[in-house]
Amino acid sequence: MARTSTYLRYIAARYGAYPNVWLTLANEYSDQYDDAQVVEIGTTLRSLLPYPTPLSIHDWHGPWNRGRSGMTGINGDWCTHSIRQGKMPKHPEVSDMHLCADGIMQDYANNLGKPTMNDENGYYGEEATAEDVIEGVLGTFIGGGYGTTGYRTTGIMKGPYYWGFAINAENISDHPVVHMLGYLREKVDANVRFWEMTPVGKASNSIFAGAHDNFRAMHAEGRQYLLASDRAHEGITANLPAGKWKIVQWDLVKRTETVLSEDAQGSFAFSTPSSRAALTFITAAQ
Repeated sequence: MARTSTYLRYIAARYGAYPNVWLTLANEYSDQYDDAQVVEIGTTLRSLLPYPTPLSIHDWHGPWNRGRSGMTGINGDWCTHSIRQGKMPKHPEVSDMHLCADGIMQDYANNLGKPTMNDENGYYGEEATAEDVIEGVLGTFIGGGYGTTGYRTTGIMKGPYYWGFAINAENISDHPVVHMLGYLREKVDANVRFWEMTPVGKASNSIFAGAHDNFRAMHAEGRQYLLASDRAHEGITANLPAGKWKIVQWDLVKRTETVLSEDAQGSFAFSTPSSRAALTFITAAQ
């Protein structure tokens, strides 16, 4: 371990000083480490890092215990998050990515008590449409995870992991999902205190009565509420807590915002747009 420790000290000193670096102990098919080595390397690297740098191991493909990548919640105190891969391109039930709040994504979080990143929501351009991808990323988000599109152009670091464009489009920088993903990020960053929110699965587990069974929600009770929808649906009622509430909808496909109310109170009836990826956001009025 002496030589390895020297290398880990370099990694911790060189890369651990940057705020935008995430570390993973192995890539998808890096299978040279057994379970004991994974534990030793992870524990040693964590002890050397000067800051709480994100550190994990890739979804399981090696000889280490599968739990290290989050499957059974034993990946160790050195690990800050769980990595999984769940592509749903051109899937007839791509909307079921919203099931991450009830299914496998939430299982990871429940087992670990740690956040989950979905590395591969969809390989678009070749295997999925822009709407497939944005719906999958929205599903990951409403389940409390972080999503990326999955495919990168090997070697030049300019694929969807980084910039969000398809590799075979005639003008890759103009691939439509780039703008959809950017719109989602823009609206969330400007308005949503998502780090305080809890995924609750079906929307009926929050304040939303009459929502479609596909719809999912997360909330910071008494402060903010989010409803993710994948189709037009009428007859939804938000049973609002006391006070006045601002309600807006973001259509992530069309990249449009609709203000439903600036000062809603009590029971507020609304419908969702005809979009495969939309958010209804409710926050206390200023």
